[in-house]
Amino acid sequence: MLSAAALPTPIDARSLAVATRRVFDRQTKLVGWGSGSVFDYFHGLYPVRLEYLVDSDRHRWGRWRHGVEIVPPERLARDAGPDTFVIVYSGAWPEIQEAIAAIGPIACLPASAAFADAGVRAKLAWVEEIAQEVPARHVARADSTIVVQGPVIADVTPQVLRVMSALHPRHLLILSTWADTDAALMAEVGPLVDEIVTSRRPERPGVQNRNLQIVSTLAGIDRAIALGARAVLKIRTDLAVLNPHVFSEARWWLERIGNQTVRGAGLHHRLIVPQSFTRKYLLYHPSDLVMLGDARDLRAYWAAPLDPRSGALTSREWRDRPIADVNMHGHPTESYLGLNFCKTIGRAAAGTLEDSWTFYRDYCLVVDNDWFDLLWFKNLSIPDVALRSGVRQTLSHAAWQRLQVDLRAVRRSAADVDPAEVTFQMLMGGGA
Repeated sequence: MLSAAALPTPIDARSLAVATRRVFDRQTKLVGWGSGSVFDYFHGLYPVRLEYLVDSDRHRWGRWRHGVEIVPPERLARDAGPDTFVIVYSGAWPEIQEAIAAIGPIACLPASAAFADAGVRAKLAWVEEIAQEVPARHVARADSTIVVQGPVIADVTPQVLRVMSALHPRHLLILSTWADTDAALMAEVGPLVDEIVTSRRPERPGVQNRNLQIVSTLAGIDRAIALGARAVLKIRTDLAVLNPHVFSEARWWLERIGNQTVRGAGLHHRLIVPQSFTRKYLLYHPSDLVMLGDARDLRAYWAAPLDPRSGALTSREWRDRPIADVNMHGHPTESYLGLNFCKTIGRAAAGTLEDSWTFYRDYCLVVDNDWFDLLWFKNLSIPDVALRSGVRQTLSHAAWQRLQVDLRAVRRSAADVDPAEVTFQMLMGGGA
């Protein structure tokens, strides 16, 4: 039996291959955990046979989702055996894996790993090979700096830093994290980077921990600028950019694209963002998963005020309101950052879909994920990129190019999605 303990984080290629075979083994008793939008997405693509869905939200128990009954965790504790395998349909899968481990030695995988295709598994194996031998760092160029921001995650962040160090040896590598990080973890990652910046956690984390994200990102960018950075690639502590030529290719792009509007706003270049989480129908919502641009422009983007609010976006306060309304109140975090960036550069935000697309058109360069060659250890199969309909669609590079040609023609030919009418609950698939 393959136990949860046999599936380390980040999940290694060999264990992943063994585990995914079990998902499609008819002798395996498959159970799902999580009944929100992640389940909707992956079950729509991979409708595997599930005995039932576990969810910790008691209000969902006894309901059915896509023909599958939702039950409490106690059902899993009672039924689990050596043939049980749990697919976790949630972005909070590390915490859920801990809950499953507390129940017993039950094999489990997040859906993004369970349904990872052969290409993703091959990429993971290649990265593991690269990370084995990290060359000594001899950085001569601080003008192009990589800022890795967020908490130091055991097993994950050291792997990210090894890979980034190996693939980007000529660029300064800065880790921006928290002053209360475990000393053993800090000792492990120290030799893998050129600088470590530590910050005190803000007293109020903000909705979706956005204040933590703002503080650690801004601290890293400020240090990069102090060291002479002109361009910054901002990533997370659980994500690697595998394109070793990302800075030179960015220069090529930015030198060939019009910058009249950004220059008029006091900026220098557009911000390069990936398709994933750059939402087509969410207002002012460029991806914050990874960003590349002029260091001064990135600083302007991330110099947002800390959000004094708290609570969850799944609360009744937000879930029944139109997406446009939720976005214009600064939710989710991407919209909060996008709207504050508009304020910083003196750009009015009209709150319409056309104006949001104009924002993407004029201030962003949206590229497909493969341009960065992303490997996100938290979500090996990055969701939503394949969607061609519905409110969760992302903005592809091709769609962004069409905005450059004729924004109104794109609007007329778009799917009938109106952010002023679609509720936030519809976006979330009934919950997180």
